[in-house]
Amino acid sequence: MAKNCGCGRRVYREDEFLIKTSCPEITLELIKENMCFQVKGIVSCNTVPLTSVNVNLSSSSGSIVKPQSVSTDKVGAFSSEVHLLENATKDVEVTATVISNKLPVKKSITVNF
Repeated sequence: MAKNCGCGRRVYREDEFLIKTSCPEITLELIKENMCFQVKGIVSCNTVPLTSVNVNLSSSSGSIVKPQSVSTDKVGAFSSEVHLLENATKDVEVTATVISNKLPVKKSITVNF
């Protein structure tokens, strides 16, 4: 991570519960077209976008050509086009990972086709 938010963890109150989450937070979405799809997301800390963060994309199987690394832009967004191999399994989990305070923070989403 080029810029570290520094907090590593955050705690917030939701009704009578204290919620602990890893920081930074990653949102993730997929846009699918045939055997190609686009992975998009945002990296933020306490809703503040983080710029120049390295995001590593990987899959649950060898059905993505290769793991990829992308960086966030000035609004904390990242995007990458990923191609699936023809022998891809029916469901593939794609994971975005960033490193904060020397620990991985991950978010996963499943591609169904």
